[in-house]
Amino acid sequence: MTIAERLTAADIDLVTAQIAEGSAARDSWSRPAAGGFTRPDDAREYWCHLHADGVVSRVARVTAYRDAVGRWTIGDIDVFTTTETRNTIARDDVAAADILAAVESDNRTIARVA
Repeated sequence: MTIAERLTAADIDLVTAQIAEGSAARDSWSRPAAGGFTRPDDAREYWCHLHADGVVSRVARVTAYRDAVGRWTIGDIDVFTTTETRNTIARDDVAAADILAAVESDNRTIARVA
């Protein structure tokens, strides 16, 4: 894994800021819960732009889920890197408290209803 494919401290700050200010693209969906009912807004996916130079573009996809008691937890943080010559997908699983706090504070309404 190259440096361009890792999530740096600056990247975590950038992801946190984009989620907290509402500029990260977001999708939300329902998941089945115990007892057979569906919990709305139980999983979220955020797309955030990362620092890039003139040749390399990077995007992070943050997937967060609610646990059994309703707290948010990071599922995955995937980093997608594009250069002029190749596209790569590198997984970088990071459970960052700042990112979780931004997810927790995101109170935007659900765009899609199940």
